[in-house]
Amino acid sequence: MIEPVETNPLAIIEPYREVIARMEAATDELGRDEWRRVAMRLRARWKEWQGEDSLHEMAFGEVEV
Repeated sequence: MIEPVETNPLAIIEPYREVIARMEAATDELGRDEWRRVAMRLRARWKEWQGEDSLHEMAFGEVEV
């Protein structure tokens, strides 16, 4: 079950930025995959709260490709 997101968007945007930074800094594919899964869970929580998957855009100002 996905926990509800707080009403403060920064409560999920800041952790997402940290997760993406750790994913990009990972030195092996296993580490990147682990952080990618965490990022996907955060994005799912955001989508449930906002109704669209726009967390990456909100966190970085760009659409994830």
